[in-house]
Amino acid sequence: MEPAPAIGRHARRVAKESSETIREQVRWKIAGPLGLLLLFAAGCASISHHQADAAHEWSLYLGGETLEAEGRLAAMADDEEAKFLLANIALANGGHDRAASLTAELRGRHPEDVELQLLEHLVRLREEHPDESWLDLYGEAWRALSRPALPNVFAASGWVTFREPPVPEATRRAVKGTPLQLLVDWGPCVREKRADRVRVMVREPLAPDLRILALRCVQYHEGMDARRKELEDQAALDFPESVEVGLPTLADDLAGDSPLPPNVLERLQRLLSRPVFSLPRGRLYESYLERLRAAGLPQPEVRAHSAVLFAEDPLSVTLLRGAILRTRRTGDPDTSIRAAALSGQLARLLLRDRQAMSWLMAVPFEWGAGRAGDGAAQERAVTIRDFMRKLIPDALSAATTALAWPIPSLNQEVADAEGTDEVGLYARLAGEEIPPVIETLAQVQ
Repeated sequence: MEPAPAIGRHARRVAKESSETIREQVRWKIAGPLGLLLLFAAGCASISHHQADAAHEWSLYLGGETLEAEGRLAAMADDEEAKFLLANIALANGGHDRAASLTAELRGRHPEDVELQLLEHLVRLREEHPDESWLDLYGEAWRALSRPALPNVFAASGWVTFREPPVPEATRRAVKGTPLQLLVDWGPCVREKRADRVRVMVREPLAPDLRILALRCVQYHEGMDARRKELEDQAALDFPESVEVGLPTLADDLAGDSPLPPNVLERLQRLLSRPVFSLPRGRLYESYLERLRAAGLPQPEVRAHSAVLFAEDPLSVTLLRGAILRTRRTGDPDTSIRAAALSGQLARLLLRDRQAMSWLMAVPFEWGAGRAGDGAAQERAVTIRDFMRKLIPDALSAATTALAWPIPSLNQEVADAEGTDEVGLYARLAGEEIPPVIETLAQVQ
């Protein structure tokens, strides 16, 4: 058995890295096409192409101008980025020979490039299994390359770069200043400096799923504390099954340097008796997806996935970590045992979230429960840690790349899978089985 500090340090380090990755994803999704084109201008990659031109045509392709955009990409002569996109367009539409030819040409120029090797495997596998899921073929191709870490899709360092699906101008104008803008065009939440303009977006009436986006939106702005408090109070009523939305009422009591008193432990125990810790990710995803489809936006699955990322608060659990840890370490024996039991209870709640960040954060809480004599909790901590090491960061890298890979059907499958079961998606890509003892605990009772 490894000592607790080593497990805790590793979990915290990996959790921090994963959190930064997630936040980076959100930042680039918020930045939109302009932010990506600015990054392209930096000339980070050695690939010979005019990335902004090809990226623009791909955005138009995603927006519905498929024939026109494909024709303009074909007219870009020796632009390698255009050839890469054309190879994937051909592959997605059953043009195996053209996809194979373009891929072979690019592989000849860049024989060591891992993304081109992945494309080559994908072309071969699609020919052999034309009816197979794109996601499963992609995972098989990635594993055939020994599960390499892939280039960051939010930087112009490789062939695959995230391109935000376009919003038709008519739709953008129609939703401006309405609650639906929070879902269709929530970039102003971070770009807009004037709180009065943001205040228009977050005014009532709001549906529960949009109210969560409004809450995240106002958290970027000073001078909106009153509105934030209103949104927090309403969110607690909208999602009574979630621990996360009840935490603000305990925030002041959890602060400080002393062990938690019995009355606060009692309130915390009642809060942790709820079914899940985080907001219902799958429910939010389905709701956002339905709204985006109704609005007629391209790639609604990818946009719904982006909205779910924006709605998340992956670090809210840290509010509890310090309070439970100091109570377990410095409280009287009865209080310490009670805090250890709450630590194990919180770990199980985090497992039920089915999110990679939650499973990483469950490790030190399971270990904390084990310090009170629960040997099974210590074993679970090691099992979770070892399992997540098989997925993070490589499977996370593969999933992020698949979400941006220029095959829309693959993007949709990834968004659907990640929107409901992130850990399950990573395990599926990596070809790993979730340990049964953890899978059982991760089921919502």
